[in-house]
Amino acid sequence: MFGQLFGNYLLNKAWITPAQLKEALDEQKNARVKIGVLAVNSGYMTADQISEVHNMQMKVDKRFGEIAIELNYLTSEQLEELLATQKQDYLLLGQVLVDKGYLTYNQFEKALSEYKREFSLSEEQFKVVQQGNTDALVKLYLEIPNEIYVDYISLFIRNIVRFIDTTVCIEESFELDELQASNLVYQQIKGYPNIFTGLVLDDNVLLDIASRFSGEQLNLGDELVEGSIGEFLNLHNGIFLINMSNNGIELQMDSQSLNGFCNVKNKSGGYVIPFTINSGKFYLVLAENITVF
Repeated sequence: MFGQLFGNYLLNKAWITPAQLKEALDEQKNARVKIGVLAVNSGYMTADQISEVHNMQMKVDKRFGEIAIELNYLTSEQLEELLATQKQDYLLLGQVLVDKGYLTYNQFEKALSEYKREFSLSEEQFKVVQQGNTDALVKLYLEIPNEIYVDYISLFIRNIVRFIDTTVCIEESFELDELQASNLVYQQIKGYPNIFTGLVLDDNVLLDIASRFSGEQLNLGDELVEGSIGEFLNLHNGIFLINMSNNGIELQMDSQSLNGFCNVKNKSGGYVIPFTINSGKFYLVLAENITVF
C-alpha cells in the first residue's frame, strides 16, 4: 500500500503526471505476486488450502501468513522465504518509473529524502511505514484523535486489500458536516461507543466492489449488488466487533441498509476518509450521530 501513497506524493509534488502514475501502478500491480500464489508455486500449499485460509480471513483479522502457520500449512521459515520473494511495492514502483524514463535514480532518491523530511520520519519509522503497517500509515496520514476510529480504519484498509483491491490508497481525512451521496450503504454499531459506519459511492465503484466481493460480474439494478455491498460492510464490522470484544469492549450492530441519492448530516464527532481503488473514489464515513435524509 505504501507504493500507492508514495506514488500520490510524487504526483502531488509534480515529479510525475497522472498518466505516468497510472501506468506505473498498473505494471507494479501485475508484477507483485500474492503470498498464496507464491505458496502454491513453491509447492508449500495446495489450492484448497489457499481457499481455506481466505475463508478464515472473513472471520478473523489476521494476515494470510499468520493463518497458514496456525493451520500448519506453512512454517515460519517458509513464510519468511515467500515474503522475501515479494518486492516492496514502493521500490517496484520506483523501478518502473525509472525504467520508463519518468524519473532518474537521483530524482527517485531525492523524492524519498524529501518525503521522509516532510513527514518527519526517522529511518526506523520509515521502515515500519514501507512495510505496509496499516496502523502506522493511518496515524501518519490521518489526523484523527479517536483511537477506536483509527483501529476501525486500519482494519478497513486490511479488509479492502484482502477482499476487494490491493491497489487501495487513502487520502487526507476531513471532519464531516454534510455530505451528498449517490449511494450510501451504512450500518449502526451500538454500545460504547455508538458508531455510524457508512460508505458513500457512485454507481461505478458500488458495482465494482459488489462484483469483486461476490466473485461475480454483477449489473446495476441487480438485487445481488445491494446484498453484496451490504454483506461486505457487515463482514468488516463483524470482524471489528470481534477485535473490540478481544479488547474487552462489547458492541452490537444493526442490519445494514443501502440508500440511493441522499444527504448525510453529522450531529457530532464525524469524519470522512477518502479512498481510491482502480474503479474510482469512495468515502468511508464514521460518526457518533448521523441523520440520513
